[in-house]
Amino acid sequence: NLPWEHHETVNTVDWVPEGYVVVRVDERGVGKTPGMFEQFSLQEAKDFYDSIEWAAKQEWCNSNVGTWGISYWAMTQYNMAQLQPPSLKAMVPVFGSNNSYRGYAFNGGLYNDFNMIVKNSCGEWKGVDWISIASDNPFDDPELFGPTGNLCISSDLSKITAPLWSVMPQVHPGIHVRDSSEGYIHAGSEHKKLTIVGGQQHAWPYSKEATAEFRAFFDYWLKGIDNGAMDGPPVKMMVRTGRGEHFW
Repeated sequence: NLPWEHHETVNTVDWVPEGYVVVRVDERGVGKTPGMFEQFSLQEAKDFYDSIEWAAKQEWCNSNVGTWGISYWAMTQYNMAQLQPPSLKAMVPVFGSNNSYRGYAFNGGLYNDFNMIVKNSCGEWKGVDWISIASDNPFDDPELFGPTGNLCISSDLSKITAPLWSVMPQVHPGIHVRDSSEGYIHAGSEHKKLTIVGGQQHAWPYSKEATAEFRAFFDYWLKGIDNGAMDGPPVKMMVRTGRGEHFW
């Protein structure tokens, strides 16, 4: 029962009528899924890998799966995509960190007090004792880089091969700005895009303008529609002019 549980996933109203099936996965310990919630763990990444491969085998799927999500649902995409699930054909991480140490805990080298504020407001989070786990492991990914453990501190972006569209915020409360661009720059994907947006950051991804572009991206990679979704410059930035208006 997380505050970001489904808020930052796609709006089914915009996608189902266009021939898409939307799968929202409650990981272990979330919603009615049994188990313990292990945020940003290797087990969590493997579970999302399995979810993608499960979806690809269903009769309502053409074997091509895409992922889309904001913040937490972008961060988990990076962790999952480095495992290279065969059926992952396109991914859109929107405002997502991929290095929990540099982009989340010590953003730009300065301690981020976001978690402290949450705990003071809502109480201690229940679940895995990440402090004790982190103290026994170096700040690199267990199993993915060498040491044993279950904590994903940073994604190995070079292992991401699926076509990627990273959406980066111009301003954000302490997280996601740096890593959204890092995801684009260092991802091993042959085909990738970066869009930099400002203003009402959590509103634009659900706007008619953005939804149409995201759908064209997935139509291209999941349905094989030659619609020119990858034409044009790979990087574009929103320039705000006031009164809620902008140009690219």
